[in-house]
Amino acid sequence: MAKIKERERVIEELKLLPEEILESLFNYAEYLKDQKRKTKIFESEYGSFNKLRGKIQKEKHSWEEEKDLFEWEAILTEKEKMKKILIKSRN
Repeated sequence: MAKIKERERVIEELKLLPEEILESLFNYAEYLKDQKRKTKIFESEYGSFNKLRGKIQKEKHSWEEEKDLFEWEAILTEKEKMKKILIKSRN
């Protein structure tokens, strides 16, 4: 129930924004969905971020695995940064 009320509050706030900002927000939402999709692909291929990192640190690995680790880490870092921004904006 709390999530529904939060969603309704967000929708009401979005309705108050200028039209030109809404397109940017939509584009960012699409970007976040793409990042989530990439994370799911990495999880299905490697199991967990820590498992892949352990392999990179201790075992022979491919450049593709290392590249995926860097990309996955960037996604996780960005996600944490957004959480911090959102938490600060609520205070």
